[in-house]
Amino acid sequence: MISWQKDGEDVHEDVEFRETLPNQDGSFQTRSILKVSAEELQKHTYTCVIEHSSLEKEMLVDLKGGGSDGGSDGGLIGIIVGIIVALVVLVAVVAGIVVWKKKNSGFKPVPPKPSSEGDSSSNNS
Repeated sequence: MISWQKDGEDVHEDVEFRETLPNQDGSFQTRSILKVSAEELQKHTYTCVIEHSSLEKEMLVDLKGGGSDGGSDGGLIGIIVGIIVALVVLVAVVAGIVVWKKKNSGFKPVPPKPSSEGDSSSNNS
């Protein structure tokens, strides 16, 4: 059984239970989701209480401010996405500068020299 506590008191509101699902190894998993605002999570201590026949005593998991729903992980993901976007923009700018410099460098390829019949390199004798 999974339950939630707020400052040591049982919580029954804003709790969502998901169906029990099988794992590939023959065991099962279940989910319980507590919906709490970021402000409430900062002000109070929330604890997930897990009771199961395989445990000698109930397992208590305290949630820290920021929670597990996009808290500190969300910030890290934002930083990673920002770095990737910055790198893509940097590559595009460098490629644009290289193309612009080639077009505006005044360099024009020299046309090949027309071969003349009297040229010694083209004699077939």
